[in-house]
Amino acid sequence: MPETGKGRLDWVDAARGIGIICIVLGHVLGESVLRDWLYSFHVPLFVFVAGYVYASGKRSVASYFQSSAMSLLLPYIVFAAASVGILTLASRLGFIEETSRGIFQSLGGFLYGNAKTGLMRANLPLWLIPCLFVIRTFFYPVDRYSRDISRRARTAAIAVAGLSLCLLGYLNTYHYHLFILPFGAETALNLSIFFALGMLAGMKKDLADKLLRGSAAKAKRFAAAGGIAAAGAGLIVLGAYLSRLNGFVNYFRDLYGDNAKAEPLKSYLLFLGSAVAGIAGWCLLSMLAANFKPLAYVGRRTMPILLMHKLPIEFFELLFVRFALENRLLTAAQAAAAAASIALCLLAAKVLEKKC
Repeated sequence: MPETGKGRLDWVDAARGIGIICIVLGHVLGESVLRDWLYSFHVPLFVFVAGYVYASGKRSVASYFQSSAMSLLLPYIVFAAASVGILTLASRLGFIEETSRGIFQSLGGFLYGNAKTGLMRANLPLWLIPCLFVIRTFFYPVDRYSRDISRRARTAAIAVAGLSLCLLGYLNTYHYHLFILPFGAETALNLSIFFALGMLAGMKKDLADKLLRGSAAKAKRFAAAGGIAAAGAGLIVLGAYLSRLNGFVNYFRDLYGDNAKAEPLKSYLLFLGSAVAGIAGWCLLSMLAANFKPLAYVGRRTMPILLMHKLPIEFFELLFVRFALENRLLTAAQAAAAAASIALCLLAAKVLEKKC
């Protein structure tokens, strides 16, 4: 696949764009089959791509954590504080109902970084950022110390780490219940398998290029693209089917299916299956959409969208959904609210890029 900028893979931007669009859309949809399907793969896709591009290098521990804190935790803290301030001001001015949480209690909740506390309501989607920081931390020693061993041994080390963390996540969720750890570390256990899969796929970065560009003949390239499209669509349908069997997934609550309490192993396997199928399907389609610039543009700005979309969503939901309820166009209005929220976040990100 062609690279742009500093070695950036175009299809990765497309995959990120799909992931963040699905996350935002999922946040505006009410209880529905569509929402359940989006939730089955959108966060795992986001984590998978983070693993795909992950590289700790041979930096010292101090250098690595300084870099991770600046890229993830600093914007998280800034926008968490801004969200608490805006919510508090809006509450005192009477635009929203009075919140029962004090400003310092809410700020403390964001510093702890676990949405299960109920103290991150000012900007709930931010839970993913400290959770991703924890996942990256889990794999830092694996990545750093496996770079000097054979490719096969490195593959095994990443796979064992991912499967071990996944097993710990399952045991914790359904047996040991070590809830409400800092930065959502218990949720990070359940999502680490997707990061590991991303790292493993990242070891085969030339595969996509071989699939689409390995032959000079246009007919063969067209046939390869058709095969990729068919495989991608088939995997997405499979993921949707498994999601339908499993029901709703909520990551920060560690809820992995409608029947998870009665049949935890079955629900967990269905969750993993639907997520992996969705990831694989959308990544394959992203390879074909690598040159679709609007999608890649969104994908390059996933962080500001993730940081800022909560407040625009609430405004546009009020604006569009009230109209929709009167005209029976609820899903279309929710999609319009998601699109408007993303557009506003992109505009704000462009302003911030110029100012900072």
